[in-house]
Amino acid sequence: MPIKLILHDDNLEDLAVLRDLGAESIKLIIDKIKKLSPPPLKPLDLHRALKEILPERTTEIEIIFRPLMFLYNLRRKRNISVEELIDGLSYSITLAKNRWDEDKISEWNKLKPLFQELFSLPEIWTVVKALDLAYDYTHLLRNIKILTDIRPVYNEEATEILGAVVSHTLRLYYDSSEGTISLSIALDEEDVENLLDSCTRALEKAKTAQRFMREKGDIDTFLCGEEVY
Repeated sequence: MPIKLILHDDNLEDLAVLRDLGAESIKLIIDKIKKLSPPPLKPLDLHRALKEILPERTTEIEIIFRPLMFLYNLRRKRNISVEELIDGLSYSITLAKNRWDEDKISEWNKLKPLFQELFSLPEIWTVVKALDLAYDYTHLLRNIKILTDIRPVYNEEATEILGAVVSHTLRLYYDSSEGTISLSIALDEEDVENLLDSCTRALEKAKTAQRFMREKGDIDTFLCGEEVY
């Protein structure tokens, strides 16, 4: 029995765009991606390749790209073969007859050999794996703030302000298996200066590492957080 895949309306709409590309355009995409040299590491590289193949359909590039990433991720996370993926998609599409009529389902079935090739390209697999590694951590930082407060110092009767203390709070917002969590940490002036120095040094180290891998190792490298889409 085919694996069960839950396809929402937006998934079916994206797959419909892929289906409506037709055999000729799908073959062009496959051939172009296979010939990319060096092999792509970032989604941006795939975006550019798709724009070269389909210059008159730039508004559809994102729609075409989205199911590719989704389905490759699905294969990776569920550890399924491309054959199992195609069977699962076909089974789910057949159940969604309220969205796809018999002619559209028939057209999808005719294109299945091409989709099997499209969903098993090593070049796209590398991009998906690189993105997965870039964010494969227990906790992912979502936002960071440094809040600066002025805290009054009152007299014993609390009727006058005798002075004030300026303090800093580092507030982190991060995602974990429990959802989004915030953590607040008190900082003094020296802590803020050390944090600034550490951040500046980290950015410089990242550029150095990227430059070394590209120039000495001839290995394409992207920095986590840089423009990859």
